[in-house]
Amino acid sequence: MAATYRVVIFLANEGYEPTEASSPWRVLTSSGCSVVFATEEGGIGVGDERLLQKGLFGSVLGVSPAGVKEYEAMKASLEYKSPLSWSDPSFNILSYDIAILPGGHDKPIRQYLESQSLHRHISKFLPYTKRGPKNSSAPKVLGAICHGPLVLAFGKNDETGESLIHGLESATLPKWLEMTAWVVSQAWALGNYYRTYGTRNWCEEQIQKAGAVFRRGPMNMGPFVHVDPNYRYISARFPGDCELWSRTLLEEAKNAQENP
Repeated sequence: MAATYRVVIFLANEGYEPTEASSPWRVLTSSGCSVVFATEEGGIGVGDERLLQKGLFGSVLGVSPAGVKEYEAMKASLEYKSPLSWSDPSFNILSYDIAILPGGHDKPIRQYLESQSLHRHISKFLPYTKRGPKNSSAPKVLGAICHGPLVLAFGKNDETGESLIHGLESATLPKWLEMTAWVVSQAWALGNYYRTYGTRNWCEEQIQKAGAVFRRGPMNMGPFVHVDPNYRYISARFPGDCELWSRTLLEEAKNAQENP
């Protein structure tokens, strides 16, 4: 039986990692989910074009040929061409069963990571991901990958003043992988292209400073996701985790309905 979950994928205006949006779009739509996209003002988002380049850079650090085709298919979809505006007063995140926060690393991604209006939506959504009978009638699932967990790290709980990620178990882009990409990118003289917040701020350290329990995963490129034991919060590290991450989001949504 096909899934019928309602899904919202949040996108930066520009610079998001293409595979981290297109992979969950493909997996979830092919499973029968209703997927929409949302940007801050309702404009069509643009992925990081550098990662879509052909040639040596693309083969080393860019999106795979299959991933490029997947991204182009996503861009051609009606839902991608008609994004919602998360800053519109009518936008209601609780209308969705699954909310997804892709990553990205170039400077334009900050617009999305630091959006206070997006933080408010995630703050509203997060309590419904908590496991237990309280949310059995409307369980939600939250997914974040790569830099996506920084949305939670930068957002604040209005009642406690703590970060939204405080107390959550979370993966993110680990320092060893972030540093590797940065060092390799210097072969193309890209400077701080892979350093979203400068040379002294690493994703894993940022979420730890915000109070997350960091889950590094294996020190290799094999697929890895982390499922928080107390919340239906599914996190992952980088595009190589996307297929497993996307399928885990779907499985978690199914489990939430069958075993709330």
